[in-house]
Amino acid sequence: MAGANNFRITVKGRGTHGARPWAGVDPIVLAAQIVLGLQTIESRQVDVTSDPSVLTVGMFNAGSSANIIADKAEMVGTLRTFNPEMRDFIMRPR
Repeated sequence: MAGANNFRITVKGRGTHGARPWAGVDPIVLAAQIVLGLQTIESRQVDVTSDPSVLTVGMFNAGSSANIIADKAEMVGTLRTFNPEMRDFIMRPR
């Protein structure tokens, strides 16, 4: 069976009213870029045909109102690998 490592990423922004986005820092936009970046690890940096692995962001939570830019966004996910060296490679800061 594959080993599993869970992760949680919290992106802190600065909430503001949706009519004044320039007055805040939108963590949802930043967190969405992080999700896209994480997906490129599996699609562009790892040969999954020789060493299978899966990186999944399964939860993405932010905000509580349609017209308010949230002050934080949270992502929770899992990394599953068969090889500890592959796990270390994927988890290595870039």
